Parts: sequence; C-alpha cells; structure tokens
Amino acid sequence: MAGEVSDELRRIVQAKRKSDPHQGVPVIVTLSSEADVETLREKGLKVRRSYENVAAVSGTIPADELDALVEAGGVKRIEYDGEMHAY
Repeated sequence: MAGEVSDELRRIVQAKRKSDPHQGVPVIVTLSSEADVETLREKGLKVRRSYENVAAVSGTIPADELDALVEAGGVKRIEYDGEMHAY
C-alpha cells in the first residue's frame, strides 16, 4: 500500500519539478513497523535523522524521486519539513 503525501508537499514538489527536479526537498517520513530505512535510502531519501520516540525519519528527497519513496514499503505518510515559527 502506498503512503500518503501531504497537500503542502505535493504543491512544493510540483513547483520544484518544473524548476529543478533534482533539488532536494526536506521531508518527514512517518513509518510503519515493517519499514526498512535502507530501502528508503535506495529510493533516494538522504536520511538526516532517525527518531527514537516516534516511527519517523527526516531528510531530503529529490523532487523527481518522491513517487518512488511513496511506493516504498513501510511508508505511512510524507510531509514537508518546513520551518516553524512561534508567534
């Protein structure tokens, strides 16, 4: 079963595919129990951090390789890893 992609990430990836499809996009990937991080790397994800308290990793993926990552086994959801601001 393919993972979900947030609407925000879809919009960003569509724009990057037009301008620079090989540019890395920062993402957070929520994983299921059968996820294999090495497989995600093979799909193009450059893992920056693995989290201990939640089943997730963060990193960058080239815009033109997002679809392969979505189809990788063990991926539940992929979201844009943008800056957060407190007001």
